[in-house]
Amino acid sequence: MIRLSRDAINFIQELNPGRALAMGRKQSNMTALAWPGTGQFNQSSDTWWKDGDTPKFETIGYAWNTYAGYPEDKTYPGYVRLLTISHDSDNMPDASLHNWYTEPWLYHIMTSIAPNGRQYRIGKSFSLFVPMFSKSKNKPLYHKLSDLEPYPATPMEVTVSAPSGIYARALPSTASDIVYSLQRGDRVVIQNYYPRGNDVWASIADKYNREASRWICLRQQIMGAMYHYTEEWRMATEAVLPPVPVYPLDKQALPYQKYGHGLE
Repeated sequence: MIRLSRDAINFIQELNPGRALAMGRKQSNMTALAWPGTGQFNQSSDTWWKDGDTPKFETIGYAWNTYAGYPEDKTYPGYVRLLTISHDSDNMPDASLHNWYTEPWLYHIMTSIAPNGRQYRIGKSFSLFVPMFSKSKNKPLYHKLSDLEPYPATPMEVTVSAPSGIYARALPSTASDIVYSLQRGDRVVIQNYYPRGNDVWASIADKYNREASRWICLRQQIMGAMYHYTEEWRMATEAVLPPVPVYPLDKQALPYQKYGHGLE
């Protein structure tokens, strides 16, 4: 358990804009995060937000999300030490620059697991984001390697399979400049990965200047549908369900807002 600072609490609020921003208001994001069923604020007082206390935050990695870590740790064979954010950092990140869309290995979308093993959104209808906090740099988090599916090893040669081809861009973003196009059947060697949200980007050597790197999208989520653009690169693990706006709150989710306030 981690006792969060006020800066850390405010940072979590900034990651989840859209509904009532003040803690303790009905339908606030913090109320949803603090609902015991989420497992995020376990063993906290029911009135911590009212009493000015700091909650006991439990860092939980969520299924279908992306993780990043160091090589297997010899201290704990079979486990990997995760990249995390230290909750006692003097300065919390800027949520507009550091979030699930930019660094999905440090921020997770909260997921639930149905009895049949499928995933669904918290409350069945809305999305909440949580940071991968660790207690401190000296107390890292670990994850069992056997529970994770690693990205295919690089370097890896792949064949473009998209009928219309794909773009090689200057940076791993659809907003970045297009440097040149790759046609269906072209073969390239991917070097390094850079996930952005559910999209997975990979660097390749520039075909005109081998000292430069370009980026192609291997997996992209558009309007809820998932697209793969090469023949060889695939993941057995599904992507996390794409986020939906947190406001307005769907009527189906209202019965789940019971922590602290309940429904009036």
